[in-house]
Formats: sequence, C-alpha cells, structure tokens
Amino acid sequence: MAIDKKKLSSTRDGFGWALVELGETNKNVVVLSADLTESVRAHWFKEKFPDRFISHGVAEQDMICAAAAWRFRARSRSPRRSEPSLQGGRGTKSGFPWRT
Repeated sequence: MAIDKKKLSSTRDGFGWALVELGETNKNVVVLSADLTESVRAHWFKEKFPDRFISHGVAEQDMICAAAAWRFRARSRSPRRSEPSLQGGRGTKSGFPWRT
C-alpha cells in the first residue's frame, strides 16, 4: 500500500502545497510574507514563482498595510485607465506594477 505523504504531513506543509497549487491555477495570486516564509513553507511558492512573492521581513504591520493598499487601489481603479492594476492590468509585461 502506497503512503500519501500529503495526508501524513503537517498543516504547514499543506499550506505550502496549497499556495503552490493556487499559484499554478491563478496567475494573479501574490504571496506576501513576513518573517515566517520557511516556517509556513511559503518558500515553495517563492521558488516556483519568484516574481509573485514579496518578503517584508519582520515588518508584519508594513505587510498588512501594503496588502490593504493594493486591494484598495485595485477596487478603486476604473478599467478604462491605462495604468497597471494589481489584477494583471495593462502597462507592464507581467501585469504586476513592481515587475516591468
């Protein structure tokens, strides 16, 4: 009988695998990490999608403010604008404003 390692793994391994699967199915998924990148296995996402991973170090408050600001900007933009949005808008090769 084969053992399914995902069933026997820790919660943090499952979280890391889920991030990678989300990144594979949705190109708009971006991972923000504070100082727990390796602990929660977010480094698996970073290895596979380095252009969609942002580390804020030990600045958790900064990370939350950045996420809130990006979400606010994405919701407040008109789809007719030529500026890049956080949801893969025009104006950048990758669709992300920090990667041109």
